Amino acid sequence: MEQTWATKELEPFSTNYYAACAFSGMISTGSVHLLVTPFDMLKVNMQANPEKYTSVLSSFGIVYREQGLKGIWKGWGSKLYGFSFQGACKFCLYEYFKRFYSGVAGSYYIRANKTSIYAASSLSAQIIADTALCPFESIKVRVQRGYAKGLTDGLPRLYCSEGFTGLYKGTFVTLGTQLTLSVNILLNLPKFLHYGTVARGLIVCLAVAFSSLWIETSLMKQGR
Repeated sequence: MEQTWATKELEPFSTNYYAACAFSGMISTGSVHLLVTPFDMLKVNMQANPEKYTSVLSSFGIVYREQGLKGIWKGWGSKLYGFSFQGACKFCLYEYFKRFYSGVAGSYYIRANKTSIYAASSLSAQIIADTALCPFESIKVRVQRGYAKGLTDGLPRLYCSEGFTGLYKGTFVTLGTQLTLSVNILLNLPKFLHYGTVARGLIVCLAVAFSSLWIETSLMKQGR
């Protein structure tokens, strides 16, 4: 059988390797966040207007009665494109920085401090990935709260009214809610694959997710 780019084993840290990482991150992250758009829409509205949106079930009913099925999927474009960009940057740059920091630190340091290399690589990749995500998140939150119909009209409207800085108004919120969870997942992913550590890994991820949620909740009402 003739080997193709898709079937042959990729050489680590080659151009095709980075491209495969970026493509995998784009598909996996973009698709997953697209599927959870209705829950994200409810979360945003429940945080911004807790008096009206008191629970998940009642909030679904309110949104469906007032806006129909389109209202439940509000913000899907921003989530799909934003998290596709974020996933591509995160998966690709994580591998790039892992090699870069390993070369800077040297083999002796790596053997004794492998976790610190992974942590530094994850943080560096995540910061760049979240910077790419910020404009889409800023538009998404406004769209889900009735500012615009979607990404295509929300982007020019936001840029005209607030300029380039308006696109990055929620940088602190995005970094605060994304960094801790993503870094923890990348650091513990190898452990999750071993029997007996899956439950521990899930507990850690849930704890980190809840710890970062207060940042988003406290700043949501201020607008992004």
